[in-house]
Amino acid sequence: MEQKSKNTFYFDPDYENFVPHKTRLKWDSIDRGNSRYTALTISIGTQLVFLLLHLCCIGSTSPGWNFNEEGVNTTFTVIQCESLLPENSQVRVTYRYTLDGMTFSSTENSDLNLMCDDFPLGTLIEGQYRLTKPETSRITQSNFYSIWHKDWISFILFVICLPLPIVPVPLVRHLWLERKYHLLRTKGVVLDGELLNFYPERISSKGGGYIRVTIDYRYETPDGRLLEKRFIDTSAQRLLREMPQFLTPIKVLYANDHAVIMI
Repeated sequence: MEQKSKNTFYFDPDYENFVPHKTRLKWDSIDRGNSRYTALTISIGTQLVFLLLHLCCIGSTSPGWNFNEEGVNTTFTVIQCESLLPENSQVRVTYRYTLDGMTFSSTENSDLNLMCDDFPLGTLIEGQYRLTKPETSRITQSNFYSIWHKDWISFILFVICLPLPIVPVPLVRHLWLERKYHLLRTKGVVLDGELLNFYPERISSKGGGYIRVTIDYRYETPDGRLLEKRFIDTSAQRLLREMPQFLTPIKVLYANDHAVIMI
């Protein structure tokens, strides 16, 4: 590596003797002062979100969603009723309905405390069948299910799942940082640059806030182009040092135009 100038400023003092492909590259150098454990925690959390998305997809294919789209109201005839357990007043009702000369039957359990006396044989009960799949049906009578049954469960799943598609964004960011880290560690070269601007600002939050450092710098690429970049850091530890003046020489680690950091 080129002998460093006495005036060269290193944003991280541990990099003063940085040798590409040999010196350990810190994760927080590419992730605004955050540790790799922070990124991994976000990644694991995002994986759990994907699991929830999978469960939501299963929930969205439940009969409730299909009936909401193509359910046809009708009435069923009760042909059988039985108690589920001797100590339980919930019942299982078997019903029958006829469409275009074809007879269908099905069985459903009530989740309310009912007795078979409430559904004598031959009683008409409100229900729905699916327009495109008439053999699939459900009871819709209000006194048969509790408020938490079927459609309400589908609605709750919808409310939970609605914001989930935007949550995997942190995972995409983490994967890009992993790629960037690999490129800098294996293909990075040290280039000369200059510090253009530096300004800290306090960001308020409920937890007390933090200090964010923004640094603008420029450097010359191996093929002779002069590029400007912005480095943002949220690690207050680096603010314990006095920052240099405008056009102070710096060093950057460069793999490509998108994988570059100030060291």
